[in-house]
Amino acid sequence: MRTGELGALTWNDVDLTNKTIDINKAIAKSSKGHIIKETKSKAGMRNISINPLVVKHLREYREYLNQMGNIFNLSSWVFSEPSDTSQHLPITIWSNRVAQAMSDCNIKHSAHSLRHSHASNLLMNNCPLIQVSHRLGHADASITLKVYSHFLEELTVDFDKYLPKIHA
Repeated sequence: MRTGELGALTWNDVDLTNKTIDINKAIAKSSKGHIIKETKSKAGMRNISINPLVVKHLREYREYLNQMGNIFNLSSWVFSEPSDTSQHLPITIWSNRVAQAMSDCNIKHSAHSLRHSHASNLLMNNCPLIQVSHRLGHADASITLKVYSHFLEELTVDFDKYLPKIHA
């Protein structure tokens, strides 16, 4: 997800039973403070799958919020102010926390870099480009190809494996 999409998540957007997240809005900084807006493009409105480990951590995080006295409801922000779940946690705070954690691990990247790492890993493990494009919320697969083509160029394909299927 884009940073603004992450920041705008509510628990209503997270379906732990079906292991999905509905990305349907973003949060952005403006001269009037933080505003909720549409995603970057229509393609940004998407439903993505999450793996069981993410589901486990989200359940634990939600339980932690409850134990801290921050009783959540479905309209509560996933990344909320610790003292008031009706208030979202500013993007800069959690983005800086992720950057600090990455720095502590000697990883020289930003929170947004996780998006690129995720996409790159999917592509390097032969996930179809169109699926990665949809997951990233790109309006067109050519955008994904333009940004990540260097990873695809590194992949070698054994055409001898495919040619017999074509001539059969």
